[in-house]
Amino acid sequence: MAPKVYVTDGVFPSLDIEREVLASVGAELALVQCKTEEDVARYCHDADGLLVVYTPIGAKALAGLPNCRVVVRMGIGYDPLDLSACTEFRVCAVNVPDYCVPEVSDHALALILTCARRIAKLDRAVRAGKWSAAQTVPTMQRLGEQVLGIVGFGRIGRELGRKARALGLTVLAYDPYVGAETLAAYGAQRATLAELLARSDYVSINCLLNAETYHLIGEAELRQMKRGAYLVNTSRGPVVDEAALIQALREGLITGAALDVLETEPLAADSPLLSMENVVLTPHAAYYSERAYKELHRRSAQEVARVLSGHYPHSLLNPEVKERLRALGRELAD
Repeated sequence: MAPKVYVTDGVFPSLDIEREVLASVGAELALVQCKTEEDVARYCHDADGLLVVYTPIGAKALAGLPNCRVVVRMGIGYDPLDLSACTEFRVCAVNVPDYCVPEVSDHALALILTCARRIAKLDRAVRAGKWSAAQTVPTMQRLGEQVLGIVGFGRIGRELGRKARALGLTVLAYDPYVGAETLAAYGAQRATLAELLARSDYVSINCLLNAETYHLIGEAELRQMKRGAYLVNTSRGPVVDEAALIQALREGLITGAALDVLETEPLAADSPLLSMENVVLTPHAAYYSERAYKELHRRSAQEVARVLSGHYPHSLLNPEVKERLRALGRELAD
């Protein structure tokens, strides 16, 4: 019987890339729409592999998938995957860690520049018949005299820092898991989160979402931000406490925000963010380009194909699974 691979969720216009890749190892592909782990166990019970966008995958799901060998999170962040559960059930957990680094760093920088040059406000002024920059944005500052604080200095944060420095911005970075040599190599100054918030004119969120970073930016942190600063988020919505952000914007604790990701997506029609003129919104688009889209689909499917053909994936998130597989005599090739 041919191996069965399920895409557990998503609204992709086509799965042709995945079908082509998986056909090369004799696997069949099916699309389902699962919102819960129980859905996964019910509709994907014969799965040999899963391709996941947002569906949570933990013990409840995996207990119902006796043949599953690999779960690939189609993206950089892997917060939907319970890595401990994957290891317990001897399933390789995988992500695609570097497919859209240029796109997301470009998008974050574009949002920073939109805030810095007050593009949205100037656009509205012109449409209202006003033609005076000095009257519309009298407090605009020179970009090269300002500070960018990057929260999370992984691949995307580093690339954003490199691009920002080319424009003259001073770059601060907060990431307790990145060493001094890496920071120095990218021209960033190490800062505690409190120091970064107090000094930065723009705070860009570029970290993964996990238990440690959930609501990392909340009421207390927003109150620590420099007056006149902007918050930019292109990572995951729940890293920022949205209710606290809305209140901070109402109180004028920060000047504005530029958000590509929200706690709930798509954004609710009654969200106060939609009526705030000091907020710029984009629809979780930072990852997207035609090339990045194709890379994501191809590389996600290739990781599944590697495991189904007896090899470990390139981006294995739970290396502890190797010991569990070895104990059962099911070792994969590197």
